[in-house]
Amino acid sequence: MVSNRQKIGKLQYALDRLGYTVFYSTHQFRSDTQNRLITMHKLEHRVWDPKKERFRNEEIFSSASQIQVLLFLRNILFWLEGKDIPPLNNTKGAAVLEMKWKEFLSKNEKPPQ
Repeated sequence: MVSNRQKIGKLQYALDRLGYTVFYSTHQFRSDTQNRLITMHKLEHRVWDPKKERFRNEEIFSSASQIQVLLFLRNILFWLEGKDIPPLNNTKGAAVLEMKWKEFLSKNEKPPQ
């Protein structure tokens, strides 16, 4: 069975083949209110900074849910390929994911094919 991390890696590879490099990272912190460790997942991509005349990494998505990261990468892949993005239906956190997706689309124009 393929883990979510392996699926994220495969989606990263597919996006890279289309010319859209995405970096995935995690970090943990202790939540005193939940009395446990929380793992945060972050997606970044490189953008050109004309003022500094170099590339910098810009965060495009962040979540405590690895599934949401997976769905966000899937959305980027479908977007780049010109496919319709499937609905999220009753996925946990779907409203937040939808809001962040719309924010991503407003900031990014589709790269030429």
